[in-house]
Amino acid sequence: MEPNTRYGDVDGTDNYIEIYNYPVLTLIDQIDFPEIELSTGHYQTHGRYIFHEADGQDIVSVIQIDDTSGALFDFWIYLIKR
Repeated sequence: MEPNTRYGDVDGTDNYIEIYNYPVLTLIDQIDFPEIELSTGHYQTHGRYIFHEADGQDIVSVIQIDDTSGALFDFWIYLIKR
């Protein structure tokens, strides 16, 4: 891995979640991770880990604010109620 390369951000598609219909694997929804506003500007967040309830409705994701923010606390919990 090259220096300053984040794990899992190979093609820049880690800033949203795609929801699929399981039996036929058709895309039914796309949920973007939020931008975080700090005193130094707005920064994109990136998904690191995703969990869901047994019924698949509520989604919990561990997100990380972009490295360029310089934020000390750069991991957040993002809850999506569907």
